[in-house]
Amino acid sequence: MRAAFAIAFGTLVLSGCATLSEKECRNANWQSIGQRDGASGYTMSRLDEHAKACREVGVVPDPAAWARGREQGLLQYCQPAVGRTKGAEGASYYNVCSGPAEVGFLRGYQVGKQIHDLKKLQDSNRRQRKELTDALAKKDIKEDESKRIRRELERLDNDDRRLQRLVEQAYQIPL
Repeated sequence: MRAAFAIAFGTLVLSGCATLSEKECRNANWQSIGQRDGASGYTMSRLDEHAKACREVGVVPDPAAWARGREQGLLQYCQPAVGRTKGAEGASYYNVCSGPAEVGFLRGYQVGKQIHDLKKLQDSNRRQRKELTDALAKKDIKEDESKRIRRELERLDNDDRRLQRLVEQAYQIPL
């Protein structure tokens, strides 16, 4: 019983790392899979990952169909708005776009990276604000320390409003 459980658990763990399930490998429409991968910004190495996942069930990918689909998917991915979204999420870019599409994507990606950096500053401010608010709540706090903390909280509030305006402005930049 334990051996069967261990085998089932091991299979589950290993399949969790695979890019495709056994069923997906057996019923694969490689052009559709390539299109999905391209639309997600995957590099050509993704096909190798699929091949590895499907090798265990005896299925070999169709590289030509996958590549055709991936090119179609990259048309969706290599857009300025997608670049901004990926940059704002802090995602990496793996140089999958080319030509004029890459210029537009990278323009959006740079704006997105700025948004991401601004949001990280906002998060840092919120953490500092919580620490200061907690310190202010202590019963044995001295009056000058209380005043200093209140000034710092006011500065953080002003800074947060400024950062929020910058984030909103960055989203308005025409791509």
